[in-house]
Amino acid sequence: LRVSTYVRVLLPTETPTQYALRTGIEAGVAAMWTPHRRINLLGGLSVPIEMSFLGGHGLAYGSVRASLDAAALIAAWFEPVLGVEVRIGNDPSGPLEYIAPRLCLFHVFL
Repeated sequence: LRVSTYVRVLLPTETPTQYALRTGIEAGVAAMWTPHRRINLLGGLSVPIEMSFLGGHGLAYGSVRASLDAAALIAAWFEPVLGVEVRIGNDPSGPLEYIAPRLCLFHVFL
């Protein structure tokens, strides 16, 4: 089992808002477990906090993201990954923001 913590700064690179500045910070933990030499399980938990500033006023929003992925090494050049990510926010109408299934196909081109 390998575990790593991290902190990321979200840089203000958006262009849709002309006069607002949007930035933030994200802290999280990621883990990888290899139960078999061809199987990897990956998990993550993070808390991004986004902040928007416009005309001297600020607004902050935080959420919790959790993900779980399973990867199977079929051949030395092909590894499909199947996973899901869940995001929980602080919306009064309901905390569940989304559930996102994902499928990745890693292929090494020589």
